[in-house]
Amino acid sequence: MLLTTEMIIRGSCDIKKPLGDEATMAAYLAAGDLVKLAKRLQTDLKSLYSLY
Repeated sequence: MLLTTEMIIRGSCDIKKPLGDEATMAAYLAAGDLVKLAKRLQTDLKSLYSLY
């Protein structure tokens, strides 16, 4: 079994959806929806900071 960063964050920090879906974030970028992309990236950073 491969251990991922997302699995570590879920187990250590009890965050249900710690990292955004790459395809969704790429779609935000392609569509030019920088507000949604920025919000998702901020959420990812908060999850990573919680792990730290």
